[in-house]
Order: sequence, then C-alpha cells, then structure tokens
Amino acid sequence: MKFLYQKKKGEKILLWNIKDMDFIDYLVKKKILTEDQKKWLEEKIRKTGLSLEELILQEKIIEEKELFKIKCKKAKIDFERVRKKLFYSRGNYLFWKEKIDEKKYIEILGRPAEGIKDIVKIFRETLQEKEKFWKMISLKGEIPPRANKNLIGKNLELINSSTSIFVILPIFEWLFLGDILKGNPSQYRVNFPGKVSKRNFSLRLPISLEKLLNLQINKAIKKILEKTSRIN
Repeated sequence: MKFLYQKKKGEKILLWNIKDMDFIDYLVKKKILTEDQKKWLEEKIRKTGLSLEELILQEKIIEEKELFKIKCKKAKIDFERVRKKLFYSRGNYLFWKEKIDEKKYIEILGRPAEGIKDIVKIFRETLQEKEKFWKMISLKGEIPPRANKNLIGKNLELINSSTSIFVILPIFEWLFLGDILKGNPSQYRVNFPGKVSKRNFSLRLPISLEKLLNLQINKAIKKILEKTSRIN
C-alpha cells in the first residue's frame, strides 16, 4: 500500500494512503463531497489515523446506502440489481434481507471476494448490528424498533461499567430515562460533523438547571452509578 507523507520540521508525518486520497478526489468530482468536507476529512485522517471509510461511516458524512452505491460503481457492479436482491428499503435507508450470509452475498455481487474486500467489509460490519448490540448488553426478548428507556438504561450501565477512570456522557443520554425529551432522538444531536448547519452546537436543555435537581429520573441515575461503582 502506498502512503502520502508530509515533511514537517524534519519529520515524516503520515497523511493518508494514496487509495483514500484518490477516493476523496473522486467523491468531490462527483459532487458527493464539498471542498470544505474534503479539507475536514484530510485533517481528520491526518490526526486520527482512521481510514477514510471508517470516518465516513463514523461521522455520517455519507450514509451507508450512498457509500455502498459508490463502492459498487467503482467495482463495476450493477447497484440496482444487487440492491433488490440484498436489501429492502425504508425511506432513504437500506436494511439487509433475512437469510443473507456472506457466501450468498458474494455470489449475488458476482465478483471474487479477493477483489471486493472493501465491499465485503461493509457486509461484515453492518449485518445484524442491532442483534449484536442486543446480545452485548444482555437484554432478552424481542428487539424494539426504537430505543426505549430499558434499552437506554442498559446502555448507560454498560458504558459506566467500563474500566476507565472517567465516563463523560452527554446529559441528553440521561434525560432519555424520563419523559422530558419528545420526538425523534436524532433531533438532539449536538452537531453533524463535516456539515455546515445552523443546528451545529446550538442544542439547549429543554429545562432549567434548577428543575434538573428535582427530576424523578435522578433516582434511576443514582441507581445506575451505584450499580457500576461510580459512586458509593
């Protein structure tokens, strides 16, 4: 794999591999990314060492559907043909059809696995995400279509059970244990990385700090912190 380096004060600093750089230029050329997003990605890759694909998915710069479509096009795979066989759609999102395993997936793509490793990687990382997380937090029963208080509570327990000295969470994570936040949870995102928006860093608490002191969920929060030995 070839890498691009930048010299700084006599040191070689890894920027990104050539494959990632070409892909960024390709995305800008196709007007999928803006020049501002390109600059942001280049800086982020240099600082974190993450791959372009990891950043795109982690920061939601491009949704999984669009990324999969781009990968298919570059591999000369008919996206519409495989989409109908692999996924069902809900709005702008794609969901894996049941009973799709890796062997069947590669067969439908119609390419040797060695030549489409990045597309196979998408399958491995996104198949049954909910089921994997459900198992990790040790919950039983049917997986709910949306996050509920029980799921959020178990998630908070899992995070606070880590061996780290400190656990820093957005206060909105805790507020979801009560009935304070209404509507789609995505509206309570602090920012949307890589996107210019008036909503970025404009999120405010829906209640005052004084009222926070007397919320019913404070008992539930204390119980989680005691259970995970964050407080005595």
